[in-house]
Amino acid sequence: MKTLKIILLIVIFLLLVLIPHISASRKDTNVTIVPVQAHVITPEEMSVEEMISSIVPRWNQDPKLISKISWCESQHKVKVHDGGYGLGVTGIHKKTFEKWLIEYEKENVETLDYGSTYDQLKMMTWAFSKGESYRDDWTTYVAYMKGGVYSFHSKLLNGDFTVYCK
Repeated sequence: MKTLKIILLIVIFLLLVLIPHISASRKDTNVTIVPVQAHVITPEEMSVEEMISSIVPRWNQDPKLISKISWCESQHKVKVHDGGYGLGVTGIHKKTFEKWLIEYEKENVETLDYGSTYDQLKMMTWAFSKGESYRDDWTTYVAYMKGGVYSFHSKLLNGDFTVYCK
């Protein structure tokens, strides 16, 4: 690795020394340098997998786990969940999102938009970094951790449910 750095430094040095001499000796040559602008990909242009890959390093989370749970929630499609209480690829309930947003904003000095897929994935990843008490809000996560199936009673939805996530 050290040898490669030395070689690169020599090449850069030689280019810096030789290029002015070459262009000075060839005054008849017209060279036009055209700047190229890089295209920055915005979250709206990303797939859910690309969003997850760009978000998870910030909170040191496993992209496969975040992807799996969001897949079990929505198959990575924006959906309405739980009779309208939840929305999006993560299935997070609006009240939960808003409750956690207060703590999220204090820690991260930014706000998030509940209607944004990218922001929902940020909230989910941040919540997963907080541990089991946050992760357990996703019944698909509980199902996944229990081997793929989780049955429970929901007071909010007034019924018994079985969730699958393998």
